[in-house]
Order: sequence, then structure tokens, then C-alpha cells
Amino acid sequence: LVEVNALYIEALETLTATCRKLGVEVPEEVEELSQILKKGFIKYFKDNEKLPPLTVAPSYGLTDATVGSPAVVAASVLRGILYNDEELRGFWRTIARRLLVYRKLMVLGKETHPFGILVKDVNRTPYLGDKEYHEATIWPRDTPYLLKLMDAVGEDVTGLLISNLDHMVSE
Repeated sequence: LVEVNALYIEALETLTATCRKLGVEVPEEVEELSQILKKGFIKYFKDNEKLPPLTVAPSYGLTDATVGSPAVVAASVLRGILYNDEELRGFWRTIARRLLVYRKLMVLGKETHPFGILVKDVNRTPYLGDKEYHEATIWPRDTPYLLKLMDAVGEDVTGLLISNLDHMVSE
């Protein structure tokens, strides 16, 4: 999965930066693994023109190019590592058009604001249970990554925060 690969890369980059900041030698294995993971991410996931695919199975030559929140998580955590702000702005157009879900406020006003992003841009069906959980639903765990990406591309995050707060106090 794209976000798992991205989170591993971010963790190794953070470990490396922390070691250097503290004057501790970075273990050779950490640097080597980081380079291997970055090269693999570039080979299998990175396309400067579009969001990365959901997942790949290189042994079988398969790619699931479904647009979804895992790609947003990956792009967000790899900002400044494998993605620059120009690439993120390009991704934002797709995210805003295909993944961003809006919600009308119930308690804190009457406006409509962004609420979250879809896990997958697939057919919208009623949520009945586990099968739908990994489809066109919104996972609150993705919100911090959405906030980070919105901020990186110059989008105002106030509406997203208000919408989420409104949801917490009204439901």
C-alpha cells in the first residue's frame, strides 16, 4: 500500500534527521534501507502528473490505480522528501474534484465546508458494514494528512476544522 511505504520512508528520514541533530552517527543500515525504499517508491508509485496508485504487486505486474486517501497520506508525509509543492498543487486539483467531501453545518452555523476525503473514489453505496468500510467512506484518521496537504498548497483549513468540530458536537 502506498501510504505504508510512505510512512516507512518518513520514519527513516525522521530517524536520520534526529540522529544528525543530536550528533549521533546514522547507522549505515538505516541510510541504506531509506535509499532502497525511496528508489522503490519512485519506481512503483511516483508519477509527477498524478496521485500515486493505491497499491502495486510488482511480482504479478498489477497496479490498483484507484484514487483514494492512501495517496493523500503518502503525498502529505513525503512533502519535501519525494514530492515538492508544485506536485502537491497538481494533486490538489484531483483531490478537490474526486475525493473531497463537503458537509453542511448543523450546530455551529449553516454553511457547507469540507469534511474529509474518500478512502476510495468508487461507486457511492450506503454504508452497511465491513465491505463498505474500505470503499467510498471517510476515515477521520486521514484528516491530519488532509490538513497538512491543504496547508502546503495554500488552502484555508478553517472550514475543515469547523466542519469536523460541528460533526463532533452534533452527532
